[in-house]
Amino acid sequence: MAVEIDQLLSFAVKNNASDLHISADLPPMIRVDGDIKRINMPEMSHKEVHSMIYDIMNDKQRKSYEEF
Repeated sequence: MAVEIDQLLSFAVKNNASDLHISADLPPMIRVDGDIKRINMPEMSHKEVHSMIYDIMNDKQRKSYEEF
């Protein structure tokens, strides 16, 4: 079952994180008090990360992302 961005963001808020980091081939991570901490879940594939980010982008952002 794939994790959704809103689940990760909720987890980050509940853990007082200032940032959520998602990258392909790594598990999601949060920054708490300046320290990066891995979330206890599997690595995310490029396809999973791409899909997650595209879901929250608008058309202008998608176009800019593809161009640059």
